[in-house]
Amino acid sequence: MDVTKYISFFPLVRLLYCIYCIMIHAVFITTFVLLCGALSTSDALETISYRAPLAHLASIRSVNCPYTCYCSATTWNCDGANLTKLPTGYPRTIMYLNLHNNQIDNVPAGVFRDLPFLRTIDLRDNILTTVKFRSFSDLPTLHTIYLSYNKITLIEEGAFQGMDELRILRLDHNLIPALYKNTFMELPRLEEIRLRYNPSLCCVEPLTFNQLPELREIQMYGTKTNMTIFGTYDSGTAVSKTTFANGQDLSNTPPIPGCPKLGYMELGTVKLHALYPNFFMSNEFLQMVRRIGQGYEVYSTDQEECDMLNKAAVFTDAHGATICMVAQAARLSASPSRREKSHLTSRL
Repeated sequence: MDVTKYISFFPLVRLLYCIYCIMIHAVFITTFVLLCGALSTSDALETISYRAPLAHLASIRSVNCPYTCYCSATTWNCDGANLTKLPTGYPRTIMYLNLHNNQIDNVPAGVFRDLPFLRTIDLRDNILTTVKFRSFSDLPTLHTIYLSYNKITLIEEGAFQGMDELRILRLDHNLIPALYKNTFMELPRLEEIRLRYNPSLCCVEPLTFNQLPELREIQMYGTKTNMTIFGTYDSGTAVSKTTFANGQDLSNTPPIPGCPKLGYMELGTVKLHALYPNFFMSNEFLQMVRRIGQGYEVYSTDQEECDMLNKAAVFTDAHGATICMVAQAARLSASPSRREKSHLTSRL
């Protein structure tokens, strides 16, 4: 049936059909106009010859950036970038340098100079063997250095200097056999030194940790270090000679604090918590810790020595917390801190 003929017999239907056609055309025309306007606006934006300056420096890529890294004015991220040499040409605005998981074997002296805003250097999982003199120096805002999981066997004197804001230094999981005088010195804000799991580390010279006024933790768990690093102790006379952190024989004079805020220290299998300031520098402490590690978790002695022993919390892998109990009828002269008496220690 012809629709036009049908419509002609019904005027109202014909009117509605006309309105419908007009609306369809209106929608089509409106859509076309809006689309053309959007395209013309987009073209106009692309032809602007001047753009507002970037407010975010991290959007600017450095021209010296290795092609396997992501670099900006504030961050160089070279994690797993297959680098064999330390890149150079850092912008003065750099704040974070990530060189984790590469094959870098050398950090030349002064390579990080003139970087006034640098806060973090991450060199974990490389193949460094030596931290050379002034490898890390003259970095006024540096906060953290990560050197874990390398093959470091030697830290030269003066490797870390001129870093007044350094707080965290991590050297764990390396092959360091010994620490020498002035390895860590004159770092006024340093709070934590991590040396865990250097399996050959056994020797720590006096003055290794010195003039570190904010140092709170020395972590050497999983090494061969023991109580001998604090000084000498004559078990026959119970006379201590403290040399830790200051290098002086302080058996007859008050200690000179080399690390006055040190409150936590790990040795090979022992964890020590000081319960009052400067305890690790005292002869009392040395007398106490020289008795730990003999295979006893409970020490029975007189009240005076128990008071001394209980001024620190001592934890060992073998027994956990070490406890001191007052022995019944113990004499003052029988205290191991004044004269060594092996029979006074008993396994309970």
